Parts: sequence; C-alpha cells; structure tokens
Amino acid sequence: MNYLIANREEVDAKISADFSSVDPQYEKKIADSIPSVYNILSFVDALESLSKKYSFKQTLSFNQPTLASEISGPISLMVINFNVAIDEINIDGLVNYLNDFEKLPYFVSINSLNYLAQGSNGWKENSSINISGRLYVHQ
Repeated sequence: MNYLIANREEVDAKISADFSSVDPQYEKKIADSIPSVYNILSFVDALESLSKKYSFKQTLSFNQPTLASEISGPISLMVINFNVAIDEINIDGLVNYLNDFEKLPYFVSINSLNYLAQGSNGWKENSSINISGRLYVHQ
C-alpha cells in the first residue's frame, strides 16, 4: 500500500497506458461489464433468461447500492448485494446454471450458496437453492 500511495501518479499513468492498449472492439464489453447503479436491467434480464433456459422459478431481490469499500482507486465502484432464490432445481440443473452464470459479462461475486435438499434422494431430487452475491456497478 505504501508503494501505491507513494507512486500514485506512476501507477495511474501505467493503468492509463494499459487501458489505451485495449482493442477498441472490447471497450464496449468492458464498459458494459460494470453497469450503471441507475440501470441494472441488463443484469436482471440475464438472470431471467437463465431461469427460462432451465425452466425453473426464481425470485430475485436486490439491496440498496453501497460503496465497494474493498476496492479503491480513481473510479469509485459500488456494489449491489442480491439474492437469487430458486425452487425445484436438481443438482445437474444447478451445475449447468452456475456454469452459465459464470459466463455472464458482469463483475459479480457469489458470497454464499445454500442448497436445501428435498425428498428422500437428497440432492439428486428437485431442491431449493439460495444464492447471495454482489454486483459491481458504477455511478
């Protein structure tokens, strides 16, 4: 941290130089990966598309945005904590869902995943899943 603080201008210049070398065709993808705090509908639509793809019911909930205290720098990022509750999904569906979730073009972290098995066959039968995570957004 001392190095970063003492060499802030040098670090900022390096980051700016690195960003200038990004191929222009990827600039929009990079910009879109951190949506505006005022418009997260594309992220919500992506989650809704996943539920339709795997034919299960999900309930989404989002908290108020807060400052991403773990990240500091020239851009102040915010986070929106979210929860995804999924009913009637089996372990194979969950694995497929998570594989697709991982490929979403957003900066997201999953904080916890709770799997509540229902029935005598445990996690092989349809169960309830609760995923809590963080979506990174900008102002």
